[in-house]
Amino acid sequence: MALAFAAGAAASIILASHVAPTSAAPANVVPAKRGYVPRRPAGSDLSAGFSALTSSAVPSAPDAVVAALRSLHPGSYTNAKDLGRGMYLATNDAVHGICGWVTEGFGQCTEPDRILGDVWLEGDMRRQYDAQTAPFEVNLYGFAHDGVTDLQVTTPSATQTIAVVNNAFRGTLKTTTFDDITAIEVVYSTGRLARLDTASLFPQHRVGHGTSATR
Repeated sequence: MALAFAAGAAASIILASHVAPTSAAPANVVPAKRGYVPRRPAGSDLSAGFSALTSSAVPSAPDAVVAALRSLHPGSYTNAKDLGRGMYLATNDAVHGICGWVTEGFGQCTEPDRILGDVWLEGDMRRQYDAQTAPFEVNLYGFAHDGVTDLQVTTPSATQTIAVVNNAFRGTLKTTTFDDITAIEVVYSTGRLARLDTASLFPQHRVGHGTSATR
């Protein structure tokens, strides 16, 4: 595990290899605790279950994004797709998994043991505007397998639903820090709910005088 620092006084803990920030570093992807959604076993085909990758209705990713993905790791990027809202996903034969790119988020190739159940969750925390006293906001984004319809994110003040469209999700929680998130539940089309371990995803995080921070 490496500790890296991004622009704007942002700190990021990076667990996966082949990671590059786009304009914010990736979230901390950690093992789930017992009783929560487990990681998929090593050797799993991460491209399976992402139907957007093979859907003719989903447009291809632009060449510039494919080039950016190739800068993370060599190999053949097949089925590179534009999932909307600045989110892109592709398979990669070199890492035998998937690679994602999120504008103003992260770029990463993920190996088989780097995803929590059916959700690849990333995020960052930043000031809502450029001032040391400005309130924080948390941006959550990532990709989910077929059958996942929403993420429900709970803070002491509210529960916010982030919809999954084309296997991708993205949402912002205003006036919120990582510490405020008390629960994240994965919602399936069957009605089943699975809770992610927020204690591990967002360990106690203290922000100094910087304007942003990432996990």
